[in-house]
Amino acid sequence: MKKIILATASAAMLLGSIPSAVAEVFPATVAFRKAATGPGYVLIINTTVKQDLPAMLTVTSGALGSVNRRTVNLTWRHPTQLGYLEGVTVYPGDHIELANNYYDTLTVDLPR
Repeated sequence: MKKIILATASAAMLLGSIPSAVAEVFPATVAFRKAATGPGYVLIINTTVKQDLPAMLTVTSGALGSVNRRTVNLTWRHPTQLGYLEGVTVYPGDHIELANNYYDTLTVDLPR
């Protein structure tokens, strides 16, 4: 029974059942670097809180308009790096969103 309750709480956190009026600034920073292998850039995401933080990552292509959405677990122990090898290829002009129910959505546009 406890596992079901935890799964439901995690789903509620990711799907948005906390009112945004009480949401705080998303505790993370996003940086980019050129990919060493493969095309595009690598997202480097650092969380600023001392706990693991699940988030919904959405990358919208600036050129094609396609959307790549996935759940990521940000850890405070080391930066989360996502690029071509992890199935998240970003290019100049792409729009990145990190969402979690307890925080405002963090949005970043990769400069052209």
